[in-house]
Parts: sequence; C-alpha cells; structure tokens
Amino acid sequence: MGWVVEQKSLELDSIAQDVVSAQPGLVLQEAREWTLPAAIFTIAVKVSGYRRCHLVEEFIIKCIGSGLPELKTLLGIAGLLKLDEVLVKECLSLLVRQGLVTASPAGGDVIYDLPEGKQKCQTTQIPLAFWTELRVSVNAQYGIVEPCRQNADKICLEGEPPVFRYCRHREEQTKREHFQLSREQADYIFAKQGQGVDLEEANLSITEMGDRQFVQEQQRTYGEIWVYDPSARRVFCRVWDFENNTFSEKLAGVLIELESEQRQQQAQAATQNDAVVQALKQLEAQLLAGDIADETKCIAWFEALLGLSEHNDIREILAEEALEQVVAGHSLSTMLKLLGVYVAAEEYQIGFNRLLEFVMRQEDHSELIQWLEQLYAEHFAAYASITSVYRRLAGYE
Repeated sequence: MGWVVEQKSLELDSIAQDVVSAQPGLVLQEAREWTLPAAIFTIAVKVSGYRRCHLVEEFIIKCIGSGLPELKTLLGIAGLLKLDEVLVKECLSLLVRQGLVTASPAGGDVIYDLPEGKQKCQTTQIPLAFWTELRVSVNAQYGIVEPCRQNADKICLEGEPPVFRYCRHREEQTKREHFQLSREQADYIFAKQGQGVDLEEANLSITEMGDRQFVQEQQRTYGEIWVYDPSARRVFCRVWDFENNTFSEKLAGVLIELESEQRQQQAQAATQNDAVVQALKQLEAQLLAGDIADETKCIAWFEALLGLSEHNDIREILAEEALEQVVAGHSLSTMLKLLGVYVAAEEYQIGFNRLLEFVMRQEDHSELIQWLEQLYAEHFAAYASITSVYRRLAGYE
C-alpha cells in the first residue's frame, strides 16, 4: 500500500479516543503522525475601513483633542483618567500604529497629538488605513495550510514523524513561486490573526496587498485518525493540527479523496471479524461504566447496538443487560423512545419483547396507546408487527 509505518504519541492517542468516544460503536482503524513541509511567508497588506473605539481609547483621543498641553502626555492622560500607565501606553501605541494619533519626542518626553484634519473626527466610528503583515504557512501542493502563529519556528529534526506520503517535495518547491494569496484569503487570515483590532467592533477589509517575503521552512506536525462506523458502514478521517490545536478539514479532505475507497473495502472485509467485535466490546465497556444512565447516551447506545447485524447472541445478551438498567433507572417516556429506536431499525428481536412487555405492565397505558396511535398513522407496517407481539404477550393469541 505504500503507507508509512504507524507512529503516534500519547497526545494523538488521547485525541483519537475522544473521536471514537463521541459516538457509541465507532472503531478506531489507525492513528499516526506525520509532518507536512511548508514555507512561512510574511505578506504586507493595507487594511482600510472603520472601527469603533473602546471607551478608554475614546477618552484618550478626547484628552489629546482638548488642546490642553498637560493632556497630551502619558502621565497627564493616565492621571486624569485614573488608569494604570501601562494600559494607557498600550492604547496610545496602538492608536499611533493605526494613524489615529501622532507621537513626537519633546525634551525626554513624548507629546501626543491628532493628525492634521482629524481633530474633529467622531471617536465612535474612526476611519482606518494602515499597513500590517500577515504570516501564512503554505504547502504549495495543498495551498494555505492554516494561518500560522507568530512563534512558529519549528524545524524538522531527525527522529520526528515521517513526511506526509502525498507530499512531493520537488513539485511543492516548484509551485511555491506561483503561489498567490487572494483578497478573500487575506481577509480571512487577517481576521484569524487579529492584528490587535477587535473585529466584532470593526468594519475592516484588506484593500491593497504588497510583496510577500519568504521567512523560513517549517515542518507542520499532524495526527491522522481513521475511524470505522459499523452502523453506517462507512469510514471517515480526522486530521489533527498540533500547532493550532484544531482539526484540519482541508487535509482530511485530501486523505478521504485519495484513500477512503481503499479503506472502506478494508473495513467491509473486516466487518465479520474485528470491527464488529471491537464495536461490541466498546458497547459492553460503556454499559459496564454506566453510560446509559443518561437518556441521550442510552438512546445512542441502543441505536449503535441495533445498527449491527452480526453476532446476534452477543447482541441479545448486551440488550438484556442494558434493559435491566433501563427498567431500573429510566422513565416510561424513555422506554417509548427506545421502542421508537427499535422501529427505526426494523428490529423486533434483541430485547424488543422484554422492553414492550415491561411497558405493558404499567398501570396507566395512556402513553403507550398514544404512541401506538401515532405509529398507526405514520408507520402502519411497524404498527402491525408490534400489535401482533402485543396481543401475544397479553395472552390474546
């Protein structure tokens, strides 16, 4: 198959277990790590638009615009507003960088003023136009991987995970010189990186793009997780980005496109053996751990169990044990929902008689009758099957 040897860390193992635990019955096929070669570029962009000042910034601008010399210095502004000098200095630095305030040295101090023509601007919505830099991590075969963090300086060292099997280094290097960043991509990256602007209070967009500059090579580490869902009979993939602590949908899409058919065939071939057995073992572990005490997890557990079609003897035993817990700890409303799960799966064995019999023992049959009436209207074939069992259990046949 040409796949690299499995390699994974304890962190990836924990992430993979979280993926599998999210839904009862899922089976972990494989988890491994690899690195993706990438280039880090910085790209100069001009941002224009309007943004709303924070309350502190608004008062700072009003102080400077008052015309009083003592309110044009850091100490004077901080003293009047009774704010920490560090906070005021940070606000002033940001306002200077964005061209909303000017700073001029004066005898060992700094005098702040408003730019020419902006002395009367409204501080609630201030026009902005400033240049900044975006840091972008690019693998030219797969485009922008993700906006990278400022401290991204990881270089591949000997002994680290192998390189992504679908990365052709020479081709990737050749494509880099043709890499272009679109305006929409730049807007997205600017929003992700923040650039010190509260974007919820801003109406900003990138209006001009300058030159890009290569910074360094980087090896981005990812964790690849393949999972089989026996109920749906499908394979899916998750790819974990260790740098940004999130899943990468782009790289998962690459792997699904290239490998899902082959892995699907492998999973289906193993359905009669390992995959279903592992799913049953996991369902048993969840049952022993008391997971089905929660109604939502209980319904999901039965959906997973009834979605399997092999090992009926084991499924029957698990269903009987689970129904003991259901009878002891769940309401009649939950039991009727479980009957609905059986109907949806068209399964009238694997504990169905036990569940229906217990529901019939209730003194008040009004909820059961209402459920049967709704079933009669919406799913007559299921209604006929259930009433046949109902009459037999009630001794009418």
